[in-house]
Amino acid sequence: MLSTTANTGELSTIGILSNSGTVDISKNLVYGFSSVPTANPTYQYGISVTGGTGNLSNNMIRLGFDISGSPQTAVSDIAGIYCSSTSTVSAYHNSIYLGGTGVTAGSSYAFRRNTSSGTYNVRNNIFVNERSNSGGSGKHFAYWVWVAPTTSDYNIYYATGTGGILFSLNGTDQATLQGMKSAMSGQDLSSGVGNPNFVAPTAATPDLHLNSPTPAEGTGIAIGTVTDDFDGDVRASTTPTDIGADAVNATASDIFTPAVTVSAVTNQAVCTGTIDVNITATITDAGSGIATGANEPRLWYRLSAGSGSPTAWAYIAPSSTSGSTYNYVLNLPGVVTAKPINIMWWHRMWRVISDIVTSMLLLRFTPA
Repeated sequence: MLSTTANTGELSTIGILSNSGTVDISKNLVYGFSSVPTANPTYQYGISVTGGTGNLSNNMIRLGFDISGSPQTAVSDIAGIYCSSTSTVSAYHNSIYLGGTGVTAGSSYAFRRNTSSGTYNVRNNIFVNERSNSGGSGKHFAYWVWVAPTTSDYNIYYATGTGGILFSLNGTDQATLQGMKSAMSGQDLSSGVGNPNFVAPTAATPDLHLNSPTPAEGTGIAIGTVTDDFDGDVRASTTPTDIGADAVNATASDIFTPAVTVSAVTNQAVCTGTIDVNITATITDAGSGIATGANEPRLWYRLSAGSGSPTAWAYIAPSSTSGSTYNYVLNLPGVVTAKPINIMWWHRMWRVISDIVTSMLLLRFTPA
């Protein structure tokens, strides 16, 4: 238990602090912080790296409750992991839960990067924030970064409750994973949003091991420097690679949307006749995989302006596939005015997986 009762100056309660050198912070259970509300700011950080190189792995952090399990409702700033180091920080396989209802003041962050410098690698983590306001106006983030990390992927995010927000990039908030991916320019393509199904995150003595089913099952990526879990269990002996601090053999639940990247298509001049445009897409899924047969990914397209066809959405199936590579041949009639072609991808029983209509202009035809 860490408790702060002073009533002058800024009050900080920090479980583990590193401000210089190279440190490995691993396999810690951090919880039970208590701060007495005052007129001065109060801070609670599970792990804080303000300088030097930090390697953070297999930690379980639960904040927002005191040692008895009662909510902390008026803490100015809570962060499971808080980093401002301008060096290298690697956060792998951590499980973080922030909770507490009836919050009257303060904001919170499961993970917060509060610097624009340094090399940050954030993979295979579970970041959950379920704090909920009651009269307060604070925001409660699963993930907050000043700038996008060097690598960020294979994470599970979850933010619920009044004031809950999935992600923020230096104050620009994003409520959806798609918005987060766009803001981070291609990061977190294999991450997901959903409840990881912790055993007992709100108990007086929290348990951030995983219940079955869980979306963390087998959906991470192997990290060569992290070969076991919080309990010392060898990760390769379960179903590698599980996300979070706990490696388990469990039933998987799918919260992941497939990731789609598309080859560049150059502008093409057309006056009459038809033209075949070859488009190659790479489509992967960290969850239950990509459907085949009648439900394999389709390319939908239409003309977005001017005359010609199709003006309504039409689709084509892939002409060939190889692993995660899908090839499409888009056969288009001649057009007489410049206009873009919008496309998007559909998968599994008409479920949209990636709408790039507004984020990527694939084709623009101009008169020859």
